[in-house]
Amino acid sequence: MTAACDGLYALVSLDGAPLAARDLAALGLTQATDTRYALASCDGAKRTAVRDTALVLGHLDAATELAAALGLAKPSAVPAASDAALVGAALLRWGDAAPARIAGEWGYVAWDAAAEVLTLAASDTLRDPLVFATNGRCVAVAPSIRVLRRLDWVDAAPDLRSLVLHMGRAPLRRGIGNATILRDVRQVIAGTRVTIGRDGVRVGARPPLPAPAHWSGSFADAIAEIEALLDRIVQAQLARHPNAAVLLSGGLDSSINAVIAAAALPPGGTLLALTSAAPPGSGLADEVAFARAVADQAGIALRPVVPAEAADAYLPSAARLRHLQQPLASPRHYLYDALYAAAVDSGASGVFDGAQGEWTVTCHPDAGGWRPWLRDGLHRVPGRVRGHSAQDATHVRLGPATLAVAERALTRALRQHEPPPRMRRPNDPCGYARAIDTNLDEPTQTGMSGLRQLLPLRDRRLLTLFAGMPYRFLTEGGLPRAPGRALLAGKVPEQVRLRPAGLPFSPDYDRRLHRQADDARNRLPAYRRAGVGELVDLVWLDAALRSIAEQPVVPLKLAFAAQATAIAAAFLADWMTGTPDGA
Repeated sequence: MTAACDGLYALVSLDGAPLAARDLAALGLTQATDTRYALASCDGAKRTAVRDTALVLGHLDAATELAAALGLAKPSAVPAASDAALVGAALLRWGDAAPARIAGEWGYVAWDAAAEVLTLAASDTLRDPLVFATNGRCVAVAPSIRVLRRLDWVDAAPDLRSLVLHMGRAPLRRGIGNATILRDVRQVIAGTRVTIGRDGVRVGARPPLPAPAHWSGSFADAIAEIEALLDRIVQAQLARHPNAAVLLSGGLDSSINAVIAAAALPPGGTLLALTSAAPPGSGLADEVAFARAVADQAGIALRPVVPAEAADAYLPSAARLRHLQQPLASPRHYLYDALYAAAVDSGASGVFDGAQGEWTVTCHPDAGGWRPWLRDGLHRVPGRVRGHSAQDATHVRLGPATLAVAERALTRALRQHEPPPRMRRPNDPCGYARAIDTNLDEPTQTGMSGLRQLLPLRDRRLLTLFAGMPYRFLTEGGLPRAPGRALLAGKVPEQVRLRPAGLPFSPDYDRRLHRQADDARNRLPAYRRAGVGELVDLVWLDAALRSIAEQPVVPLKLAFAAQATAIAAAFLADWMTGTPDGA
């Protein structure tokens, strides 16, 4: 058996011919009784037998209510019904609208041998990546493009246009659709269904986010409703992950997670707070004191975490590189590795993260009135695309080949996918943040087997509730980020609740970039030999790294661009020269 990553796997024959042994081996599958299909799922160390013609991986929330709505069984009999049967019945009844109506985090694969059609579907909040390739004779499905590239009929060379999209900023990334960086491999977008048969691939439309109900109550009533909903969301997550960790900085997002999770912890459960700390003796400021104040009042233990000195900001670990589906990684990838390792060491199977809380209760990315509206509009004058050129639309400094593609083909796409600027009046509803669809497409995988992200502030129900609330609630009482501060009233010390701003999430980020810049430069010749120089600008990167190595205080814009470009170069060099495993 080859190394496997969490998710669904499948290989089915569309023309009735037996599956090729080499294709089965490439996906790590064993032959089922029927020689025309093989389906399997992997969750941590657990891998299912290859027997069924329909599989669900993950969890369905409100399965009893779903079964009742479908008329499949009385609510009391629902536990006997399989999740796969429920999803299949929902798809039959509601079609493309079904995934958005089936609450939870799940992936689905089903093979209809009589019709010779494979169906794939993913929940509205993505659990695991679900990618597929077909050559007209068979279909292969896996949770990683690295698995599918093992197939000799899949072109492993990155597609330049898709590569540029995946290295882009938010406006550019909206044009990705279901593309991966490989021409022959596509992904199932969260909340959609895909059917594949002899007559081709049909991709179902993603249902729009529901129209929010305009909130007519008071600010206090709104906070009570938000808190009650968050409590229900977190209780359900803790029921699946009674031993959990929470990433706690002492900021609003992480503090909300911590206090609600501490209050909702089931009997026998455990909750550990993990906070990013400065290296001992460094003299750097960190947020440990703020995090400890929150943890102490919530009654949970706190563990400061410092990444190893050798953890490289410019070079993701081998495990993380092979987990990535595209050339970008978080600038704090080395810190997340350390935090996740501490969570696993504590016995946690889930880790609460306040990421994307700014889409709802702790701000709103489109907030700010006429000034950002005007600034956004200035980016849309003729000849400008979020800056001065297509290069400005990407996180990564592009090489000659990718820059030519970007300049020639993507300016129009950028404008097509860039929503118009919005300006709200005090009583207008907040609405959905512009980038919310792309954020729902981020899977809850952590890259560490057996550990999953828990993102209550990203829950669709919360997004919809908040979207209907009046814009003035964001600054109720003259406080910025007022809903988040109101949620924490009486639950955390006031010096935490009323903090104007937090400290950098990674205290030694600047020093780490400065210290490791020369080592990053020393890797550039290997990247050139791998052919990366045509895809990312290694000449620019060399100069940027030299500048960073010469100055202890790194300008943030330069730091992010150099780090993103170095990470992309590392990913592409590994892709071109490494072994295509799925670990």
